Amino acid sequence: MSYKLKDISVVIPSYNNLEYLKLVYQSIRDISDDIEVILYADGCDDGTEEWMRKLKHTNHTKTHIQAF
Repeated sequence: MSYKLKDISVVIPSYNNLEYLKLVYQSIRDISDDIEVILYADGCDDGTEEWMRKLKHTNHTKTHIQAF
């Protein structure tokens, strides 16, 4: 069985790790824009949720954001 990158989803939960979240996200995007990325943050106070909201409006359609 062979897989295409568009068949891959990556879920990234984060809590007050904005610096590392950005690195992980960019590393995935460097591989392919076809990989679905699902970011999840809940109650962060380090700017993670604000960064995610900006990303949602400026970036890839394959990125899904869940911030509370």
